[in-house]
Amino acid sequence: MIRLQRLQNKAARVIYALGRWTEAASLITKLHWLPIAQRVSYKILLYVYKALNDQSPAYITQLFSYYVPGRPLRSSNDPSRLVVHRYNSVAGERRFTATAAKAWNNLPLHIRGATSTNTFKKLLKTHLF
Repeated sequence: MIRLQRLQNKAARVIYALGRWTEAASLITKLHWLPIAQRVSYKILLYVYKALNDQSPAYITQLFSYYVPGRPLRSSNDPSRLVVHRYNSVAGERRFTATAAKAWNNLPLHIRGATSTNTFKKLLKTHLF
């Protein structure tokens, strides 16, 4: 991801016709671009939103399930939480299902409860930006 971020920084400098040593973070903000790490999170969360709202293929929809606790807990009042699968390896923790569920559960409730895809995109970009 570091290489992609460097490429995005260079692209921002080219657009503004600035030198190599110019700080690129402010340029990226002016262009309303998300940095690469936030862009990856944006795409993952968009896939999850579409999967939970039946706007994606069945094989992606089947990857996620809502968390239903066995007894009353404080998290019981949050119906949009997803099950986070635990793995015994670092590679397992990096799997799409694990990282997507963690990222989804960390979103504020008003973003997870968006009524349309366009509303979700706007709220999510504002949250990540």
